[in-house]
Amino acid sequence: MSNSPISASKLDYLLQTLVCKEKEIIDNVFTAFKGRESLNQFISSDLSKLFGIVAAYIDCFQSLQIKKRDELSSVLTKYYRAENIEERANQLLEVETEWDEMLDQIDKALFAEQQQQSPTVEMDLCIPLDHATQVESRLDEIKAAGAHVMLVTFGLLDGARQWLKETNSSLPFYQDPSRNLYTTFGLSRSVKKVWGMASMICYAEHLCSGHTLPKPYENYQEDIFQMGGDFITNQFGSVIFAYCSKTSADRPSVDQILYALQNTTSCESHKR
Repeated sequence: MSNSPISASKLDYLLQTLVCKEKEIIDNVFTAFKGRESLNQFISSDLSKLFGIVAAYIDCFQSLQIKKRDELSSVLTKYYRAENIEERANQLLEVETEWDEMLDQIDKALFAEQQQQSPTVEMDLCIPLDHATQVESRLDEIKAAGAHVMLVTFGLLDGARQWLKETNSSLPFYQDPSRNLYTTFGLSRSVKKVWGMASMICYAEHLCSGHTLPKPYENYQEDIFQMGGDFITNQFGSVIFAYCSKTSADRPSVDQILYALQNTTSCESHKR
């Protein structure tokens, strides 16, 4: 966080700009949602407008010479008694809540539609690269615990092969185009978990820190709203560990996976 001083009037202006931009995006997207011809049409043509809030947070962060939302909270605490700042801070919290409430409504419509029709196959592997890399780097430990790893994708074969080529992964993968396994494990599609306020702020923080966001593969449509997860099943097909992703990038640590494996092995040994 920068130690450079900032005037209360500038902070007031930046907060007002951020809140106004967020309200504008919410109004535009929710209007499109209510007037939609179909949910798929809305998702493909209007939902991307949500990502505009990332740029708004980046502008605010950079103007304040900060990189994180927590740092913005610290700035607001420091200037809380200054004119208009308390009101602006409350407005920001309100509009951030309103953002997630809007996505809750979209998710309800998405869930209702899922119950009425079969999902469309339209994407590649959705496993976060860093997670796959971490798992593969400790594959010997996982095998020593008596397990093997496989990847599951509901997407196109060419897309899966491209992902494996780019990641240099040697892990076996299986296709689940009908998403039966995803449904069995309770993995739903969710707009909020991908573009909820916490995720959008995380994207802004990531970019402010000099990182880049993953780019979709060319010539392949992606269903970025399909949630993933990590699961361990025993030789009888029973699920002994389940981790459903809370956001698109959320996965368990390898330590969590190993802990579950070791506990299971220990329990089975006692049973014998």
